[in-house]
Amino acid sequence: MQLERLLQKHGFGTRKACRALIRHERVAVNGALCNDPFAEIATAGLIFAVDGVDWPYAEFASLVLHKPAGYECSRKPQHHPSVLELLPLPLRERGVQPIGRLDADGYLWYVGRSAAKELIKPGGENVYPAEVEQVLSRVDGVAEVAVIGVPDDRLGEVGRAFVTPRPGAAVDADAVLAHAREHLANFKVPRSVVVVESFPRNASGKILKRELT
Repeated sequence: MQLERLLQKHGFGTRKACRALIRHERVAVNGALCNDPFAEIATAGLIFAVDGVDWPYAEFASLVLHKPAGYECSRKPQHHPSVLELLPLPLRERGVQPIGRLDADGYLWYVGRSAAKELIKPGGENVYPAEVEQVLSRVDGVAEVAVIGVPDDRLGEVGRAFVTPRPGAAVDADAVLAHAREHLANFKVPRSVVVVESFPRNASGKILKRELT
């Protein structure tokens, strides 16, 4: 897995923010500083450090689903302390505020803060772009993925995936679709894949999905 993607997966901000951490030599992998965001890192038994704080690589995040009495589920509590105060300081400082959902198999998916706004509904089903993006990002040669909904005469709306290749790599749209069909339910599979050189972004580096068509 690319180091930049690894940091983003663990909640250290946008890809742009993670890239800056790496470029400024604030990230160490198994005890050695690394300043290449695209370095391929073996994740088995991996320990990485950010600003001297060690983090074990985790394929799945640990989540607390029970709120103790006397705490509020808010970053700006009104009457009681925020439940986020129970987290270790390094986690609180990241400022992550995710939204998730449980699927039929009991897995809790992280689907992003704007999940409800980005929801795609083919034939009345609910498809969360972040879930599809996570799956497609594992295709060899893919650097980034953005999934949007586009109009469809039969289903009303279907997914369209935009992918960028890693430097020096080539990405085949048919291979991306084949990977999606292998790992996603049929209604979640994008009906088209577009390979682009780069994404439109705002000043903070976030992909502007509204400009993708």
